[in-house]
Amino acid sequence: MVYLRIDDLGGVKPYVGQSKSWERYDLRQTEHDRAFPEARFRFEELGFADPGVKLDRLEEFYIRQHGGPTNKGNPDGLLSNKRHQMNDMRYTDAGGDLW
Repeated sequence: MVYLRIDDLGGVKPYVGQSKSWERYDLRQTEHDRAFPEARFRFEELGFADPGVKLDRLEEFYIRQHGGPTNKGNPDGLLSNKRHQMNDMRYTDAGGDLW
């Protein structure tokens, strides 16, 4: 599953992540809450895919759709993700569209 984390208080940028199971998804929510105790997160499931390349491709699709990671190479990224899940070549090889 690929999910979007949103801070309803607006202090933390959104984040796109993946989880291979519902149990892990529950744990990830707790981890996000512990890492940012001042935030009030809600989580939205964006899509589902089999673990591996298909799940990575789906996550990368949503990372790109939501404005990309924020890092040295992309300081204006809209997500709190620090990196892309897949580079351009791996993404296109997996069927992703670079638009």
